[in-house]
Amino acid sequence: MENTNQSNIENQKGHSFLSHLICYLISYAGLLFFYIFFGVILLKIPSIAEMSEACQNTIISFVSYGFTAISVFIYLWFGGFRDVIMQYKKITKILFGVMYGIVLLVGTMFIGAICNYIAILLNIDLTISDNEAAIRESFKSLPVLMTVTSVLFAPFTEEVGYRLGIFGGIKQFNRPLAYIATAVIFGLIHFNFNSTNMGSELLNLPSYMFAGAWLCFVYDHEQSLAASTAAHLTNNLIVTIVQLAQYNG
Repeated sequence: MENTNQSNIENQKGHSFLSHLICYLISYAGLLFFYIFFGVILLKIPSIAEMSEACQNTIISFVSYGFTAISVFIYLWFGGFRDVIMQYKKITKILFGVMYGIVLLVGTMFIGAICNYIAILLNIDLTISDNEAAIRESFKSLPVLMTVTSVLFAPFTEEVGYRLGIFGGIKQFNRPLAYIATAVIFGLIHFNFNSTNMGSELLNLPSYMFAGAWLCFVYDHEQSLAASTAAHLTNNLIVTIVQLAQYNG
């Protein structure tokens, strides 16, 4: 009953499909714009131009995600989503999100184990996805900047874009379709269509799609973007701690 009442309250606030779409566009298209823009600007700085490609990408990603997060926050505040920002003040939702994040991590590990077994049966060389490989290189190069990007900027901007934006917009018309569409799109943004090991990319895709669907469930069930952001952040934080421990071990 409580979730039903919360859902009714949310619908009464009048967030239009267009306003949800704008959340996604700022999160996704905005990030692409900043990445291209700062990629051109920053690479003109001699000290950065002389760095390795991994370091350059890490710096550009850090700045791009940072500006995207600021842009998203400004739109939420002035675009009629102040109620969403206020959700981050509710400690209980944050704590629930942390627990959901641990479930997310366990779930992706379980699915990864299944995909690894399938890879063995099909004789496919299952490695980490190209997206994950790039992230690991960034952690090795500039761990502090990459940690801030992965643990703070990325969860916030991606939750606004995919949960509030895509899922929240489509849910107004069809909830099951909202889950499917968001999970597929979230999975595909982590997919490298130019990979030289397409079999491995395909077998890594289910874990990302599960993550996309699970975070939708958290957002939908708790009626709180703060909860799904906390879940996303918790997952990324644990993965980050494990990676940093490996590099420093």
